[in-house]
Amino acid sequence: MRSYELKKKKGNLGLFLAAFFFISGYIFFLSSEMWMPSRLSASLQTPLRKAIDWGERTLEIRRWDYCERTEIMEIELDMENKAFDGKNHYHYSAVSRNGGQLEVKPIIEDEDWIILRIHNVSSQFGEISLRLAREDREDDILRLYTNVNAVGRVESLEKKDRKGYQILRLETEIAAYEKDIRKKEKKVKSIKEKNARMQEEINRLQSSSVYQTEEQKSETADKIGDIQSEMTANQETIQSHEQQITEIRERIALLKEQISQ
Repeated sequence: MRSYELKKKKGNLGLFLAAFFFISGYIFFLSSEMWMPSRLSASLQTPLRKAIDWGERTLEIRRWDYCERTEIMEIELDMENKAFDGKNHYHYSAVSRNGGQLEVKPIIEDEDWIILRIHNVSSQFGEISLRLAREDREDDILRLYTNVNAVGRVESLEKKDRKGYQILRLETEIAAYEKDIRKKEKKVKSIKEKNARMQEEINRLQSSSVYQTEEQKSETADKIGDIQSEMTANQETIQSHEQQITEIRERIALLKEQISQ
């Protein structure tokens, strides 16, 4: 009888422990967002400077900046209305990952250029969803995202007049072009270094062919031909990049002229 009661108590204890760990795990899962650092799980992001189709409209995020000190976000959008319907005003809203509604104010709202500000964005925002809805079709909602790891961080976000935002736009464009130039120059340097190594291999193969049979010389010539073909393709890539760099520099010069006016 005692043995039976002991087994029964052990069984009850086992059920209690199983239930305890199950409930604890469930609570852990539900509350993890509250204590887990937001940057560890933030992942949603709409790419900058990439065309986004929205029905008969196409838009592009030019920049998405955040000032932690003032808890303000500023988003610049390019909008192309391919419907030409004259409906160029939208409803804006924003939500943080924890479901909190955030205040969105349009600063500039032209038919092709929009600047928005989101206020009271905590440094632990994790992810932000910016929503755009057409005035005539509020059910047609476009969602754009950024997260705590991807957002552009700035020391300040002073509110500007139209001219100030136009200058900032040009400066941002110049910075993007200069970054593109650096990437292309790095690529050109890498290809030139590879071509130099390939030329050294050609020289080595040519030197070694002096003491080869005719069949070996034929094989060596084929190898040299393959290397030269790749070098020619590489040189064409170099020329293409250099032409692009020249074009970008001309664009930068024109942008700087606009700023100085």
